[in-house]
Amino acid sequence: LPATAIFHLDASLNVVDTDGKKIATLAQALEKTGDNIIPGFYLSDKSAITNLKNYVAAAKIVDATIFSDDADVLTEAHKAMNKLRTALDFKLSAKADQAKLDEMIAQANKSTAKIMIMDDQYITKQDIEYMQVRMMTVWTRGDYNAEGTYGQVVKGPDGIITGDFLQVFDCYKTFT
Repeated sequence: LPATAIFHLDASLNVVDTDGKKIATLAQALEKTGDNIIPGFYLSDKSAITNLKNYVAAAKIVDATIFSDDADVLTEAHKAMNKLRTALDFKLSAKADQAKLDEMIAQANKSTAKIMIMDDQYITKQDIEYMQVRMMTVWTRGDYNAEGTYGQVVKGPDGIITGDFLQVFDCYKTFT
């Protein structure tokens, strides 16, 4: 099983697809994933924070991660649910130089995020090591064939976001 399942949420705590279409309620999604997978709550804006705070408290969720590509959303979410981890999603469209990496680390720290999500195609092993030495946890995102997944794994990220976690596990087996 994957360590984390990421659910994109709307203001009413519905799990939605990329078009905003409801897939399930958060309660239904969490029931299907069970207790062995850490829930990840992806928030596009601040509208879901209060509802998520109330849900997390009522459901007694103590281990979860809040994701967003908006640093202000993460800051507010962390204020409301300060025991949960936060992850800032950097949707890169080009390679980041060291100055840009420093800027991104500062933005993550300001938003209280200790996890930085990076697009694998724009990040190198050296970039990942640079961020890790600065106490950041780095997850990469990329859906590949087996060879591409292998390339992603050997870069050394702390986590990999993928639509095919079994392919990642198969890749890990080559190292044992």
